This record gives sequence, structure tokens and C-alpha cells, in this order.
Amino acid sequence: MLRHMNLPILLASLLLMGWSGLVWVGCDGLTRNRVETLVKTQSMLLGEQADAISYNLHRSLAFLHALPIHLPITMK
Repeated sequence: MLRHMNLPILLASLLLMGWSGLVWVGCDGLTRNRVETLVKTQSMLLGEQADAISYNLHRSLAFLHALPIHLPITMK
């Protein structure tokens, strides 16, 4: 079967398959690196937002607990 193929076509096919493999490996590495960077960034932002929500919640609760001290409520 290989005897019937032209040598230039065979070489071109091998070069094309090799080039495709190199591109695949290169793109895979770049994509993996980009995804890891994005996940790390988003995770850091999520942590900062969670800390801000926690801080505001504690501050609001402290304000609500201090209301009876500042507003005299008479009970009958």
C-alpha cells in the first residue's frame, strides 16, 4: 500500500500530523495555564467579597444590638 503512495504526499501527511500534535500540546498548555490563572483570580475575589459580606453582617448585627441602648423603649 505504501508503494503506491507518492513520497511527497507521505512526507506532507507526516509533517501535517506532527505539526498538529505540536499545536495541540502547545494550545493545551496555554489553555491550562489561563484557566488556572482565572480560577485563582476568581477564587481570590470571591474570598474578598465573602469577607466584606461577613464584616457588613457583623456590623449590622452590632448596630441592631445597640439600638435598645440608644432608643429608650418603655414597656407597659
